[in-house]
Amino acid sequence: MQIHKNEITTGILVLATSAVLLAVLVIVGMPGIIRPLNTYRIYYDNANGIRPGAPVLLAGREIGKVTSLDSPVPLEKRPASHPDYEVAIDVRVARDAEIYRKVTVHLVQQGLMGQQVIDFLQGDAGSGLAENHAEFVGERVPDVPESMNDHLNRLTGPESDLALTIKNAKTFMETLNNSKIQKVISNTEELTDTLKREPWRLLWPSKPRVEDAQPATETKKESSREKQDRLHRAAEKNSRSR
Repeated sequence: MQIHKNEITTGILVLATSAVLLAVLVIVGMPGIIRPLNTYRIYYDNANGIRPGAPVLLAGREIGKVTSLDSPVPLEKRPASHPDYEVAIDVRVARDAEIYRKVTVHLVQQGLMGQQVIDFLQGDAGSGLAENHAEFVGERVPDVPESMNDHLNRLTGPESDLALTIKNAKTFMETLNNSKIQKVISNTEELTDTLKREPWRLLWPSKPRVEDAQPATETKKESSREKQDRLHRAAEKNSRSR
């Protein structure tokens, strides 16, 4: 009988101990109970990839978690400077984390295939610490596929260097077609063809044609006649003087 009583007492003690231990674990695990937390709201244009429970970092060090997302935010509740930011993300972070009023809040992908996280960077200590329930306007860093798409658009888009180069080449070819280059090329081809058929022209000049030589012969004959006329007139003048 005494043994049975002791077993009951031991069982109750084990159950009580387990209940107390479980309560302690729950209390420790509840945010803000043991470790005070601050809640902040951050606005973005897009919340692609971010989920509740995602890590919140301070310069790469984890200080909290994402608690909720709200989208789309009513227009009157959006930041006045960014009316197109329609996503609000609430986060809870350790109160002893030094989050300043002026700070850059990135929504960025961890690694090549990692999850999206929120990272507080480049805080201005002169602005003072942010109060609980403060609001920030964040900056979303493009992920790898989006960055590749942006780079591809810069390389091949209408205003890209490649498009400008093609346009300049097209303009140059049009100018070339409208210039005298074609005539020069045609003359060069004719000269090349002539030298192939008559390579000796490189060493000896071509003989003048009969038509080209005829005017020179006639001019020479006319010069001889004028000389004979002058001699004849001179002879007549000498005979008269005698």
